[in-house]
Amino acid sequence: MNRSTYKTLNDCLTKSTTLHRLAQKEDAMINELLTSVIHRPYVFIFLASYLVLAKIRWGTAKTLIWLVSGYAIAWLSEYSSINTGFPYGEYHYIYASMPGELMIAGVPFFDSLSYPFMIFAGFTTAALVMKTERG
Repeated sequence: MNRSTYKTLNDCLTKSTTLHRLAQKEDAMINELLTSVIHRPYVFIFLASYLVLAKIRWGTAKTLIWLVSGYAIAWLSEYSSINTGFPYGEYHYIYASMPGELMIAGVPFFDSLSYPFMIFAGFTTAALVMKTERG
């Protein structure tokens, strides 16, 4: 076997191994997401309710912008708090109580997902109480 053939085979094996590892990570992430849904169905029921109600009120674009921006702000604040104590003060998650659940850099996926729909509920309740259609 000449060097060129060896290098080509080695490159193929390396790519194959890398693809296999990526597939394993993807499978693990899907399993963690499913575990989160099973252990915390209420979060995903509230999320589905938010998606329906917000779409009726605002339309798809604003609903998704609210969801993504709310998740990002929530995740950043949670991540910052568990690493620096700001803005919520110093605290730590008990990971042993969340076995197999999806974590994103140490923050439980479902935690940050709750913020957008909780804020939406507060916002729409305030709008109802104030009898305004702003927002």
